[in-house]
Amino acid sequence: MAKNIARRQADLTGKVIWKLTVIREFDRQDTHRRWLCRCECGTEKVVWHQHLTSGRITKSCGCILKEAVGNAHRSHGKSHSREYHTWWSMRQRCEYPNHPSYGDYGGRGVRVCERWKVFANFYADMGDRPQGMTLDRIDPNGDYEPGKCRWANSKLQQRNKRSNRFLTIDDETLPLVSWAERYHMNPETVSYRIRHGWDLKAALETSPGVPKGTTLLNVKNWRMFDDEPKPNHWHHVPHNGQLTLI
Repeated sequence: MAKNIARRQADLTGKVIWKLTVIREFDRQDTHRRWLCRCECGTEKVVWHQHLTSGRITKSCGCILKEAVGNAHRSHGKSHSREYHTWWSMRQRCEYPNHPSYGDYGGRGVRVCERWKVFANFYADMGDRPQGMTLDRIDPNGDYEPGKCRWANSKLQQRNKRSNRFLTIDDETLPLVSWAERYHMNPETVSYRIRHGWDLKAALETSPGVPKGTTLLNVKNWRMFDDEPKPNHWHHVPHNGQLTLI
């Protein structure tokens, strides 16, 4: 019975199936034939009959897969470059749950487009990374894809953070970092003051050097909010937006 089934299977000698050319029947096992094939690359391979005629067809000796893997990982000599490091970091943030920053990227739905999953495509679209700049998404909630990203310095990225705080003075609204820059203040100092009750204008106009633990209740009233006694030599006198030591 097994021999009859094997006999009914078509003779594939001379057939070309994808990259394989069938040379001859190799042997018969149970109800199926095996064929000796030669790949376009010159490698010979024994293949089951059914893998040449139906179902999951064998297309080559394995060189197609090797070529595909090689193309996916080829970095055109830039595997140690800033651009490659940027590309790999981008993919880790979006695709690897164990990455420390995954929660801010992949964890909230930020994705890398299919085109940019290949480094060569990313590099073709973004080019060389300028000194002192890093990859920035124009829309902080958008994906990594062509036309939606740029090389940006830290100042521009700070303005573009989704967590950035926008504040208004006299009908003008700007990010906190922009207000701090205009008044020549450290953004962290301004943010700290606002969190502790300072009026925005006072936080910007008051010169640095306010004693730690001081909070502004209003423009005319200053006090120490920690438990330490107030030093006798400190007098908090608002004067033209400045603290005066007397």
